[in-house]
Amino acid sequence: MGQKMLARPLTGAGNTRHAVVAAEGLVTDRAEDGRVTVQPFDSDEIDSPTLVMLGCDPAVGLLESGLRSRGVALVAGEESSREALMGLANGEAHIAGCHLLDDVTGAYNSTWVQQLVPFPCALVTFASWQQGVILAYGNPKGIGGVADLANPGIRLVNRQAGSGSRDLLDRALAVAGISGETVAGYDREEWGHLAVAAAIASGNADMGIGVKAAAVAMGLDFLPLEEERYDLVIPEHFLSDGPVQVLLDLLRRPVLHCRVESLGGYDASNMGIQSPTG
Repeated sequence: MGQKMLARPLTGAGNTRHAVVAAEGLVTDRAEDGRVTVQPFDSDEIDSPTLVMLGCDPAVGLLESGLRSRGVALVAGEESSREALMGLANGEAHIAGCHLLDDVTGAYNSTWVQQLVPFPCALVTFASWQQGVILAYGNPKGIGGVADLANPGIRLVNRQAGSGSRDLLDRALAVAGISGETVAGYDREEWGHLAVAAAIASGNADMGIGVKAAAVAMGLDFLPLEEERYDLVIPEHFLSDGPVQVLLDLLRRPVLHCRVESLGGYDASNMGIQSPTG
């Protein structure tokens, strides 16, 4: 990140990735205040063009491979939308993925960016996606929606606080007149759409909120609730950087649009369109 070298652990709930990620360095010393010393394995890799992105999009692997073929490494961290924006504000990333609804205006993302990020940013549309209820294959418990969480024997797997999926669930529970305290599994939190789908596929939960692509990837059933816009939030002071320009060019490529839509539940027709947050 500019003149700073940032290190991110590969372990811990907040750093879960549903892929094998090779380590690029080793922690060699730990201080009592929590700071660590990291020794890179290969200084040439550290100096190569790199983008750091925080967010929760299951399609991030397609961005990784597309950028890699163009000589840019993408380091992706699994975070909720709010945590991603706060990481961007703290200088921990070049890009934050976001799908947060403003309940007052009905618009996605711009209000939250203005509230949480203290400098001008551009919103670059990645895609619209279907967000809804992920269910076991065949829906063996006959679940019809979020309101069925009031029924005994229905186990939820939740997303962490600060995620757009958690917000969607809480809105749906409020409409149904259900308190989260009464829902079995409300306190069980997973980081990421694929983690929610994996918990349901393994039989450890009956339903959860996530994107259709995660359900398709795990061979699960899906009930749509909303179509959401997932934006890439990029500080204006990064827009002219070479690696960011490579990303913006990639987002305009129809081949990427087709690959993203093939995952299921994505509409990539507006991918790459930029708008200011103000």
